[in-house]
Amino acid sequence: MKKIVAFAVAASAFSAPAIAATTDSVNISGVVAPVCELTAPADVTNLSLNAGAETGLGQVVFQCNDPQGYQLARYAVNQQLVDISGGGSSTTYAYEIKDLFSGPNYGPPLSSVGSFQNVNGIRQVSTDPDYGVGAPAAFGVAVRVGQRNGPGFAGTYGDTIRYEVTGQ
Repeated sequence: MKKIVAFAVAASAFSAPAIAATTDSVNISGVVAPVCELTAPADVTNLSLNAGAETGLGQVVFQCNDPQGYQLARYAVNQQLVDISGGGSSTTYAYEIKDLFSGPNYGPPLSSVGSFQNVNGIRQVSTDPDYGVGAPAAFGVAVRVGQRNGPGFAGTYGDTIRYEVTGQ
């Protein structure tokens, strides 16, 4: 038995030292691509010019994921319906743009999104920072025709309404 113990003691004296631990790591990340885009409704060519007539134009669809927020803007080029048929008529039609932020398909109600305010002739809205970020959001647009200013000359009367979404 003494030989076995002596052999075990001798063997342990020659064993290798412990191997030092090593570490390594892996960094992981993903990218969310920047998106700031807007699509306006298709052109409407059958607008009723009768005073008080209201015509739905469709939806403005937008998305912007700027971490600093974004701003929607709207402006009308002429701010009235003017003769675009080349007939030379000076008759114009007043109209009002109605942006419909509430309803079954238009996202949160107007009170939580904001309303367009006049800033240097451009209507702007500061919006709920979560609206239109992760997925496209939409709101409806309608036009209500007002009074005609001048004789009812034959012709085509129109204007251009521009919408813009801008990251901050």
